[in-house]
Amino acid sequence: LHGWWLKPVKGSAMELERNTLKRLTSGPHKNDPGRSKAVYKPLADLFQNRETKGPWRFGVEAGPGPAPRAFIERLTEGSAAGTTPRRLYVVYFWQESWTTNPFARKQLVKGKIVYQKALGTLQYFAVQYHIDQKAMLILDQQEETGFDTVLPGDELKALYVLERRSQLSFN
Repeated sequence: LHGWWLKPVKGSAMELERNTLKRLTSGPHKNDPGRSKAVYKPLADLFQNRETKGPWRFGVEAGPGPAPRAFIERLTEGSAAGTTPRRLYVVYFWQESWTTNPFARKQLVKGKIVYQKALGTLQYFAVQYHIDQKAMLILDQQEETGFDTVLPGDELKALYVLERRSQLSFN
């Protein structure tokens, strides 16, 4: 599982720089995560190892195109055998707030998971996440209205106060 930074066009925050759609390790559009890759490794491992943490199951499956798709499933307590869990097909993790001091006692990242409910559709949704040290919270009680563009407006930046009920431990 690989990750990289998607960036806006210089001088146009609402337009995605097409040169960042693939991972580049050098040049003017370098977007390789570099040293921050270690911060996201526990998250990538959840998907790669198809782990179940609390009410969430993570995985990767073949998509309709050449690239596999990461997903998160919301498992419901007491659901009947054969029922389909709520599946979120991850498009990207929007990172809104993070610790910039490498020597800080607590490292944290906050943002939104942008996802599709069905592959091949052009409707996207977002759910808030918070990674703090080696734990992750997903605030799925606050799903937002769908939007029809991969890069929505400022509503993606709005973060809610998180509740600790959905905490997942990476350990």
